[in-house]
Amino acid sequence: MPEPVRASLFGHTANLYLSVWTNVFDPDALDRAIDLCRMAEELQPGGVLEPLTAALVSRYKSRATAADLDEAITRLEAVIPGDAVSPSDQSSALLATTLANALRHRAILTGDRRDIDRAVALYEALAGIETTEEFRKQIRRLFPLRALTTARARRSCWFGNQLFPSVWKYAILTRD
Repeated sequence: MPEPVRASLFGHTANLYLSVWTNVFDPDALDRAIDLCRMAEELQPGGVLEPLTAALVSRYKSRATAADLDEAITRLEAVIPGDAVSPSDQSSALLATTLANALRHRAILTGDRRDIDRAVALYEALAGIETTEEFRKQIRRLFPLRALTTARARRSCWFGNQLFPSVWKYAILTRD
């Protein structure tokens, strides 16, 4: 079977596993989807970049594995250099949205202002708006407090090796 066909089949199968993850939150399905996307990427680079990076961000959100977040960002930055994004190009807009979300998550995790600045710039480019530097400064001033409270809440919601989203939401609402 030709490699592009195999890559396509890996990608379609990965999408099925991602559907299982989305509907029943089976962590094994998410792991399998990521493995299949990586196999497809080896055969046809760039062919399944969006589902792979979205799955990596999902796995980060469910398990707080920073390596998944870093891999998604690295892969996306390779195809979206800078903040110039065309909202009318659906494919690049989807990738840019995933990158902005991943950068936002990493900024919360690490407190790196460059990540939040880039995420905001990508969101602005996608929305086709321009904001003032004063507005961006306000975001930067609020960001350290948000990062601190979410990091504290996230740590309080781990039981064994699993994050419980309902507890997570409660912890954010009732943070000290």
